[in-house]
Amino acid sequence: MKVYCSIVVLGFLKTLSLGVSAFSFPVTKLDRNVSLKSSMSDENKPTAMYPINPTYETIQGGGTVRTYQMPEWATRAQMAFKTNGRPLRVTAQLWIGPLRTTHTMKINSMDGSISPYMSTITFKKLAPNIRIISSDSMELPVEASVWVPPPERSAIIGDKIKELWNAANSEEKKLIQGADVEGGHGAVRTWQIPSDVKSVQIICWSKDTSKKSLKARIEVLQGPNNKRQDYDLQCGGSTQPFHCVFQTPGDGWMIRSYNKKFVEDGLFEMVIAANEYVTDNSPPTTFMDSSTMDPSSLRKKEWWQ
Repeated sequence: MKVYCSIVVLGFLKTLSLGVSAFSFPVTKLDRNVSLKSSMSDENKPTAMYPINPTYETIQGGGTVRTYQMPEWATRAQMAFKTNGRPLRVTAQLWIGPLRTTHTMKINSMDGSISPYMSTITFKKLAPNIRIISSDSMELPVEASVWVPPPERSAIIGDKIKELWNAANSEEKKLIQGADVEGGHGAVRTWQIPSDVKSVQIICWSKDTSKKSLKARIEVLQGPNNKRQDYDLQCGGSTQPFHCVFQTPGDGWMIRSYNKKFVEDGLFEMVIAANEYVTDNSPPTTFMDSSTMDPSSLRKKEWWQ
């Protein structure tokens, strides 16, 4: 009996040391007859890779700009945006030096309290700046949070994103081709979201296709052609996998994505998988609470400060 108890205790301590309970993604294969898995066993339920209660700061409307200096050792940053019920309109950019922009995400959501936005971006150790620009309208402020995970956690995040990418099947992972040189959208891909999926996680990557930068338009619809969320994405693609979480509470959700680049220079793949289920009553396990940084500590001072 003592030997059995010792084995159980050692196994539990090993689990805690590896952080298995603090971070996981659903890797169960989906039925090819459905777009996303509509149910999942308790042991395979996903947990959050973002903090439950990050520290937000208010950015006023009218095109207000906030910049956040990344540490020299950082290779990954995470962002979150929300509002108090007003439309969420904000642009996030990653700048390397004064002229080069390697990542841009333009967010347009009808209700930033129902559909808050969270994403993870990857970059090289060049101490870039993250630039947040609010809407031109003075009536649309935004609450923003930017934090940098420490190197150990950043490596775990990267490994789990790769795990989700490699485990995705043909219903989750779809190839999106670019358009012709005359302009217009390229290939269109859609994913139907089951009613019990509260949120989905998305990965855009071109490492297995063109290995080049990508441009995509992502629309989150509820009902026939009723866009509730609209996103314009540009990122490095091959060396900068993009991960984000979209909220899809209720029935009738569909995600539609377009390729905005050319046939010769725009092939990439997108994975959409369930992130949180309505039937899951337990709150998701926080992953970054111990390392969440106050956005004000990363903010770059302006010349007049």
